[in-house]
Amino acid sequence: MIKAFFLTLMTSLLACSTGLQANFIHDEDLLEAEVSSAVKGKVDIGPAFIHLDILESGRTIDRLDMMGVRADFSYFIHRGLYIKPTVLYGNGGSNKGNLFTASLGVGYLIPLTKTFLIAPSFGVNYGHIKTKIDFPAYQLKDLTETFKSWAPFIEADIYYTFIPGWRVCAGVQYSWSRSDIKIAKLESKSKSQGFAYSILLEHDLNDKWSCNIGAAYNLSLSKEKHGLRGTGVKAGIVRWF
Repeated sequence: MIKAFFLTLMTSLLACSTGLQANFIHDEDLLEAEVSSAVKGKVDIGPAFIHLDILESGRTIDRLDMMGVRADFSYFIHRGLYIKPTVLYGNGGSNKGNLFTASLGVGYLIPLTKTFLIAPSFGVNYGHIKTKIDFPAYQLKDLTETFKSWAPFIEADIYYTFIPGWRVCAGVQYSWSRSDIKIAKLESKSKSQGFAYSILLEHDLNDKWSCNIGAAYNLSLSKEKHGLRGTGVKAGIVRWF
């Protein structure tokens, strides 16, 4: 019997959720720049590397390595309230497959001090993965396997500015995924849930531009321990406005 796998979404992979830590514009401190209208938002785009392990009963049965690109747009609606759409695309070639995820999050940035902030948020992820799979017992090779999934999530990020212009962000996300899986003409559904963890280091180049590097880890399993484990790294260039 063919066992189905679920798709755990990777949009949270590769960066903290908000990325809206303040630029120090004209010597404004973090509280003034972020919660006031001095910074309205930012665009972050850059290359990414994604590694996926497909799991069955807790064991890895396939691995995918993909190069890709990740982009997000963050915008303050009112003071600390913001929205953030994000997209991630990865391609491992014709023999491995590809990945696309998108998400929309809503959060609120809360300054605790001039160097510490927290940002709780919630939203929904969409994901699509296409890959190849073999079933030697049935003498079947190079079957196309497709995962499609929707997953609501909750998230919390912590920002710390250790010196002006340098900051680190650590985030944790929990999501609930409902997936549709198709292999050739066979279709199935699956449910899963789990955590994603991320860390990001960012540096301001000037009042308008920043650069960053980040990494993340994600694991989400069904009750049968079928699922997906993902790790990734990214680099980004940020334009503030």
